[in-house]
Amino acid sequence: MPASRRVCGADIQSRRCSAIDVRIVRNKGYAQSINARRLIEQVVGWIKQAARLRQLKARVRSRIGAVFRLHVMAYNLIRLANLLALREAMK
Repeated sequence: MPASRRVCGADIQSRRCSAIDVRIVRNKGYAQSINARRLIEQVVGWIKQAARLRQLKARVRSRIGAVFRLHVMAYNLIRLANLLALREAMK
């Protein structure tokens, strides 16, 4: 007996809902939390991808913290340079 493909129709997909309660999603604090999480993930994603900090050679926690802080400072400097260039372009 051949296996049939399972295909979700549009009516099934339109009935999907989030596991998070509507009362939580409407809350102002939830929106702030999601925005903060997005910003943090953006920085960590840049550190992993552009700065190539996926695996550390250091094993001591203080050294790992120092390397991470160094990469965050580099991200902030790049971000600052981009913001200043944007501000100059708007003048």
